[in-house]
Amino acid sequence: LGHRTARGQYGGVCVRLSPPLSYATSFRPLHHAGYCLTLRAGSDGRGEWRLARAGDVIAVGEVAWPYGAWHRLELAAAGKALHVNVDEQTAVMVDDAYTEGVVALISGWGDALFDNFEM
Repeated sequence: LGHRTARGQYGGVCVRLSPPLSYATSFRPLHHAGYCLTLRAGSDGRGEWRLARAGDVIAVGEVAWPYGAWHRLELAAAGKALHVNVDEQTAVMVDDAYTEGVVALISGWGDALFDNFEM
């Protein structure tokens, strides 16, 4: 993830999202209906990654300053397990609130650059 925006912005990837019912509802925040892994500046001004379920943060870790640099994000869902890898930091969560859905790349009102995206 290459992210070139001001503090408060984010970029990331989501899995098991509930797709919008129509184009009329497609502007709702999709990251509030599944699991999303994002990079952002934390409230203390340091870089952090967050894993959220339906918008609620369920895991957090530190990263180098997220803006203007490339980072490696991986979010995999297999059964009840969610596997997270951010710049060689790994975490595994068990959660079955969402068992199916679509994949998406997201950003919060700023430029987010993605490369080598795989599903």
